[in-house]
Amino acid sequence: MCIQVTRAAEECAMLLARFIAPDRSIQVLLPMIETEEEYPVNLAAIKMTTQLIENNSNDAIVDFLPEMISVLLKVCSLQSHV
Repeated sequence: MCIQVTRAAEECAMLLARFIAPDRSIQVLLPMIETEEEYPVNLAAIKMTTQLIENNSNDAIVDFLPEMISVLLKVCSLQSHV
């Protein structure tokens, strides 16, 4: 049952990544990636960010890359200290 709920939530997130404007999505996703709660919240946000990048043009994403990379590097750095 838990696996089914997780899969359904991931499918919903993927659909949202396709239809919500990239700037709006980034405003929501980056704080979720940085969250103190960590796994599984940040993993879902990272997967949705990946979908966002894959489903949008480079022009729509390029402005957000510095901020996205900064957040991802920060999270990876924190994880390596655990």
